[in-house]
Amino acid sequence: MTRNNLLKATVDLYIASREPYMQASFQRTYDNGNACDHTHQMASVVRAGIGKGKIFTASYTVMSLHGLVNLNRMTYTKGMAEISGLLDDYKEARSLVNALTLDHWASDATHVDGPTWNRKFADDLKRGVVPYSGPSRNLPQLGIEMSNVVYLSSIENMDRVALAMLLAQYSGEEDIVYGLDAEWCWGDSGINLLIVSMPETNDVEINKVKLFNLNAAGAQSINKFPKNLRTFLEQANYIPTGVNVGNDVTRLHLYGVNVTRYYELIGMAKQLNPDLAKYKMENLAEFF
Repeated sequence: MTRNNLLKATVDLYIASREPYMQASFQRTYDNGNACDHTHQMASVVRAGIGKGKIFTASYTVMSLHGLVNLNRMTYTKGMAEISGLLDDYKEARSLVNALTLDHWASDATHVDGPTWNRKFADDLKRGVVPYSGPSRNLPQLGIEMSNVVYLSSIENMDRVALAMLLAQYSGEEDIVYGLDAEWCWGDSGINLLIVSMPETNDVEINKVKLFNLNAAGAQSINKFPKNLRTFLEQANYIPTGVNVGNDVTRLHLYGVNVTRYYELIGMAKQLNPDLAKYKMENLAEFF
């Protein structure tokens, strides 16, 4: 690469580093440093035969919000020799724009990429860069025990559980707000899975998260949608809430289910804090 081409690439890389399309899985943790991966990210764009003796394509990506220079280049092997050349260009580009010292380094394969990065960025690493070592098992984790979940795959059981939710006692509250989420496959118009989480009561069964597998039950039509579940969802004083719950309510209309009231968490969050960078469920849970 000539110096003029390198300068042009540096400008392009700098512009790219200011755009908000970095890989989300790394961005939250490594905004002050670098994250890299070597994957077939361009598979939807590049059609190449993959097999013994054939050349395949992959994308090697380095991401950094504050490091000024980002790198995304197509590669034709997963060999370290090729990546080594890319990192030489990347290192020179960082130097030309006086990029900040790396604070973190991450990789999808530290055991393979590690030696190469250690050679190329030895100076940065000596200044206290924190290498990526994988998630710590000492950090708090959140999960749902399967004993707290009810999986429903027949219309009969769905109607039985929906009736129990309708008859649940909530100490005389007029409005009962519950969690609702619908899942579907990309490109499908219907709903595969409906998830309901009710407010806590003294009934252990009511407190469990309900997974209504409409697909497995063959209940993906107006005529076959569980009757008691329809009644529950249309109950005026049972109000669903969630992130983008309006989309879920719209999907339910396909089955003739008319939900008249719902609480959209994104709208509420924007009223309380209009400056949040993202309004996904995980971001709202973290902030609020």
